[in-house]
Amino acid sequence: MSPTAPTTLLSLPSEILALIPHHLANIEDFKEFSSTCSRLRAACSHAPPNLILQLAAASSRVFFRPDPYFLVAATAKQVGEWALLSDDNARRLRES
Repeated sequence: MSPTAPTTLLSLPSEILALIPHHLANIEDFKEFSSTCSRLRAACSHAPPNLILQLAAASSRVFFRPDPYFLVAATAKQVGEWALLSDDNARRLRES
């Protein structure tokens, strides 16, 4: 019987690693997890904007005060897609 190599976090498939951010408690955990190594940073790069905002909302105000630019960056893609749905949406975005 041959010994098996131990399973480590980084030995998991990328698809599994990409699910981990959905189970983090707050944005501090997300930041620490994503700054561990390039493989985990890549896993976090696919986190949807809503998840980032949920993690930010769950964070302690003492440690995390969201900068307005952070919030804009987290939602920019969704807002752009919404604006492209209709001329009225594009007009409303330009006027805001």
